[in-house]
Amino acid sequence: MQRRGGKGKPGKQRRTGRAKTRQTPIVGVSTGSLQEQVATLTRELKEAREQQSATVDVLKAISGSVFNLQTVLDTLVESAVRLCEAETGIIRRRDGDTYPLAAAFGFTAEQRGYFANYSTKPDRGSVFGREP
Repeated sequence: MQRRGGKGKPGKQRRTGRAKTRQTPIVGVSTGSLQEQVATLTRELKEAREQQSATVDVLKAISGSVFNLQTVLDTLVESAVRLCEAETGIIRRRDGDTYPLAAAFGFTAEQRGYFANYSTKPDRGSVFGREP
């Protein structure tokens, strides 16, 4: 009788504890090209993580606030500013024919007061009045 995996059976080889490494030839790929790909993938991963973090912040605000809309909007505008690498951000909501300030981030108290008192109406001269 022969042992399992022995030499008596053709096509079967004895396994070793090491994994086989495949040696795939790299044809026509330069080191510079590979470095560019790594840099691109690293940047995309960083952006994806930032977006995921912002989403988590917004979801935490929604779930932890007995749905306090102001808390959610404040968190949302702050996350948007951070994701866009901007300095400031504003969210306005429609109220009839006007768009009063709903949330702002990155403004001084004086600037925020100005935007809170200024409620634009949709017309051709404003972003709110333009059609896509």
